[in-house]
Amino acid sequence: MPLPSNILSGPPSFVNFSGEAPVRFPMASTFKVPLSLSLLKQVDAGTINLEEIVTLQLQDVRSGTGVLATHLLSTGAAKHLVHALLEMAMNDPDNTATDYLLERIGGPAVLQADMQELGLSHIKIARGCLEHL
Repeated sequence: MPLPSNILSGPPSFVNFSGEAPVRFPMASTFKVPLSLSLLKQVDAGTINLEEIVTLQLQDVRSGTGVLATHLLSTGAAKHLVHALLEMAMNDPDNTATDYLLERIGGPAVLQADMQELGLSHIKIARGCLEHL
């Protein structure tokens, strides 16, 4: 089964543990684990509060999995605690929650910098769910 053409376009997202030249492949939901690490790092630093209530709107909807898209399409807006969005991103896995949190931490560049800081230089994260789908 060939990969969709949009997966190989744009900045790459890949994991390479071999130390050799990187082999690019779609990370799909696997980048949600590093995202949760970056989010919790900012919680520890006091820049994000897990108990904060945030409002998501129609422009935040992402295709794919999760319940938020359906809810937002029927209501137009919804309020959620940040920790509830993290749970949805990790457990459902909800693409709308994931991309909201990715933007909230500062985007792929911040996530990539956090991975570098942890010594995970072979993990490259250059885009969110919207660009993967």
